[in-house]
Amino acid sequence: MTNFPYSGGFTSKLYSHFFSQKARIPGFIGGLLLAWAATTAAHSASFGESFTNPTPFVLFEYGLTEVDSGDLSVRGGAKSDKKDSGWRLGGGVKFDNGVFAEGFYADLGKLSFTGGAGGTFRSRAGTLPFTAGTVDIEAKTLGLGIGYELALTEGLYLNLVAGGHRWDISASTTVSGVTVTGSDGTDIYGGIGLRKTLTDNISIIGGARSYEIDTNTNTSGGGDVTMMSLGLQFSLSP
Repeated sequence: MTNFPYSGGFTSKLYSHFFSQKARIPGFIGGLLLAWAATTAAHSASFGESFTNPTPFVLFEYGLTEVDSGDLSVRGGAKSDKKDSGWRLGGGVKFDNGVFAEGFYADLGKLSFTGGAGGTFRSRAGTLPFTAGTVDIEAKTLGLGIGYELALTEGLYLNLVAGGHRWDISASTTVSGVTVTGSDGTDIYGGIGLRKTLTDNISIIGGARSYEIDTNTNTSGGGDVTMMSLGLQFSLSP
């Protein structure tokens, strides 16, 4: 296809504009966690002794994802779909003082672009013609984090979490003559959520998490994928 002559270099341009704004939620939540930890340590000499009765848990969440595409826009007959579904499977351990650690695998969904008559990509790098075919970008990640859970009322808890994740992006296209390749890297994530107990061992969980993805290209400003989800958490305590 001669009117979309991009291979190799097109890949870096594409990634750099999929994720073009720094994620602010992870840094904000990480700051809250650090402030909480410092305040607790300063006012409680027995803070270390309160890491008792570790309770393992497993969880599964399903929800909606959305990519912050930043400076990228499509014009003419080209279309973009920044929203998809995703899921997270994980587990961890929680202590009596509300601190918990978690690990997980997450599917962050797909970002799709479809060319059309007179279609173009517009970005900081310029305008790229895109008149036919599709480009699909999928993101998956493995993460580790630490958080804090605060009781609001009996059986209802607010939680904050921040950590790091190792993301992997795969790409595919039906555009003739174009080659797109994947990418991977390590960045931060953060989130806020609620947990409502149903029984001693089963809870409903829900919340929002922001996963930063920085492709480390010369023109990229960074960016994030946000997931809003609901799920179940199972305590493995006796």
